[in-house]
Amino acid sequence: MRRYPFTLVTAVALLTVAWYSNTHRLALSDDLLHRFGYAPRHLPDFFQWPRFLTSIFFTKGASAFWASLLMLTAIVGTTERYIGSLRTAAVFFGVHVATLFSEYLLVIAPLRSIGHPIGDSLHAAHDIGPSAGYYGCLGVLLARPMRYRTLAISIVLLVTALRIAWSLHSSSDLAESLPADLAHLIAFMLGAIVSAFVDKNYRPH
Repeated sequence: MRRYPFTLVTAVALLTVAWYSNTHRLALSDDLLHRFGYAPRHLPDFFQWPRFLTSIFFTKGASAFWASLLMLTAIVGTTERYIGSLRTAAVFFGVHVATLFSEYLLVIAPLRSIGHPIGDSLHAAHDIGPSAGYYGCLGVLLARPMRYRTLAISIVLLVTALRIAWSLHSSSDLAESLPADLAHLIAFMLGAIVSAFVDKNYRPH
């Protein structure tokens, strides 16, 4: 508990919300998704910004909840071991918020400005889950000085890019899968970029 307090608190929060929403067994209801999820259309409205936080702790439910809990515990826990609790928390929440802004400014706004329908779909799509945070942590981990760093980063970038391509090609509802796939790629790159700063001179207790 002393070594991994952030991971423990975040996992407990995820479990608590899952119990409240019954998503440890069932899929998240549309009502809860729209009440607590985040959509890019909320970005200009300051009073909707609490969704940045609430959207982290809800998942799509059932197997998706358990997968999120496992990934969060493994990736965030490992990050906390290497760079400490405060820096891990800063990466987790900071990358999550930065990803939402980046997705809007770099992808959605340009697509909407040229009248592309994907831009409108993404603009209205609600998304949830802690994945942007733990993909940011994964970027921090893999960008640290280590053997096979380039290979590991390349594999993650390839997989996330292929998932985006698959969503664009095969999904009948782009709002279902594309927002998360884009967020994963952006969050991972942001985490890799900040890795040199958060890892510098840290010594585990």
